[in-house]
Amino acid sequence: MKRSLFALTLLSLLAAAWSGNALEVSGCYGDHMVLQQNKPIVITGRSSVPGAEITAEFAGMKTTATSDGQNSWEIVFPARSAAGPLTLTLREGNGETQQFEDVWIGEVWLASGQSNMALALADTENGTREAAEADHPLIRFFQVPERMERQPVESPVGHWEICTPESAAKFSALGYYFACRIQQELGVAVGIINASRGGTGIESWMDVNSLQSVTGKDYSALASGTEPLTGEPDVTVLYNGMIHPWTNYPLRGILWYQGEANAYRNHREYALLAAAMLQSWRAAWQQPDLGFLFIQLAAFRGHDPERRFSAEELAAPDPNDCGIWGPFRPIQAELLEFPYTGMATAIDLGDPYDIHPRRKRELAERLAGEAMRVIYGRRELITRGPCPKIAIKDGGTVRILFETAGSPLKSQDGKMLRHFAVAGSDGVFHRATVEIEGADELRIHSEAVPEPATVRYAVSDYPGEMNFYNENNLPAVPFQLDVQ
Repeated sequence: MKRSLFALTLLSLLAAAWSGNALEVSGCYGDHMVLQQNKPIVITGRSSVPGAEITAEFAGMKTTATSDGQNSWEIVFPARSAAGPLTLTLREGNGETQQFEDVWIGEVWLASGQSNMALALADTENGTREAAEADHPLIRFFQVPERMERQPVESPVGHWEICTPESAAKFSALGYYFACRIQQELGVAVGIINASRGGTGIESWMDVNSLQSVTGKDYSALASGTEPLTGEPDVTVLYNGMIHPWTNYPLRGILWYQGEANAYRNHREYALLAAAMLQSWRAAWQQPDLGFLFIQLAAFRGHDPERRFSAEELAAPDPNDCGIWGPFRPIQAELLEFPYTGMATAIDLGDPYDIHPRRKRELAERLAGEAMRVIYGRRELITRGPCPKIAIKDGGTVRILFETAGSPLKSQDGKMLRHFAVAGSDGVFHRATVEIEGADELRIHSEAVPEPATVRYAVSDYPGEMNFYNENNLPAVPFQLDVQ
């Protein structure tokens, strides 16, 4: 979507206010904000003159700082547990004072990515009804306006809002539902910062150094360029304008829903880009334990309004056609090799004709489950569906052993499991029959493949209706394995 000249000018004027002549506080802070519990509380801003003394009072604590030669100052309060409502008061010398009310200490998450993260609650399945009931005073939102910058900026534009039916309806559905589950589980205030933009590739969300480390390209001309910034494929500009301003604001973690744009590009490069972005964001926040939870792309076939697929095509796609999204999903899953990461599988929640699946509540519940297990230490929770460990040849049959975390394999509808295929050394896949053996094993067989070499499950863009779950009603992860 093209931004109007008025909107661009307004953002520029608001950003310029950061360099005014009075006591200034970064736009991260404001009435109704949530600060991260159990981490040092950092407040940043600018003074009217260098060397000014800034005094801050908060939660019974008082501290001072002196601004540097560029008028910048930073105040750090010790970490403390959840509390609120509180008041933060800032004063420059004996002069100007700024005060923020209804401040809470709790859990803070930043949600980012492209249109599936940006999708508003009112635009999702049952979203209008759910929004009407969204009266949650301990959930707070910060909607970061779309902002492209050639160089990193220090202060964001926007403000904190209390969760009401009006504010929830226009906020990220995924962010809203995630906050509801976390607030319910932990009983503390939850703040969600939504910094997302539709149609964007991961390159736009990366700082220039981490991007260059993967691509090897020279981006030095970006900072001094004069051509209009339009979004895609402008690299780093969204990181500069929407992510970097928050890097002094301690968080619990990141929610990441992106990949649709990159699925049509170099898959292997995306794996490198995602890993570089994850590590660079953790370095920017100086939080090596910063949580990173992401969505594996949902099932999807195509947006072509002239092409309607037959029931047979949707129910049983060609097992030799992985499509574009099929091979991309395991690339996304490689991020699980890093600590403090979690993944929500969405293979069963997609729409063959809509790249924006509307069942965001279920997806957010899965993501929040991963947060409780991976980030909040609830290791006993089962938050992910069956994951294959090994495929073993047993005559003309393949035995697949699964990691189930104690939740047995099951057929959701009581019928034979669908979307399995095996191939011999020729690499040609044939649909297979499947039997569940005990709690954690499947036996796969195809009369057309007497010597199976490879087995795959649900690797198409849109595999069809899923029925392979565990007893906790979580879907199996799509996969392809060589047979041992």
